[in-house]
Amino acid sequence: MSPQTFDAIAALRRLEESGIPRAQAEAMVQCHQETINASRGDLATKADLANLRSETKQGFSDLRSELLKMMLVQMGATIASVMALLTIFEFLRG
Repeated sequence: MSPQTFDAIAALRRLEESGIPRAQAEAMVQCHQETINASRGDLATKADLANLRSETKQGFSDLRSELLKMMLVQMGATIASVMALLTIFEFLRG
């Protein structure tokens, strides 16, 4: 779906029909057009949002993998430390 366009002629006609003088109506329409044109570059498209969603999913997936690796390493280090302490206690007991 393409973005909606601003119909300046219809807006101008509507403003004039509501009693606004033509010069003032033209200035209002021009300001509105300038605002729309200035903001167009800042608007995200559906493709932008889909790309962001994909990048975010990939980022979370990578983070999850890294966290799991770190947890496994930490668990391994903890088990090794416990085994070393048990060996030391057995040696001292012995």
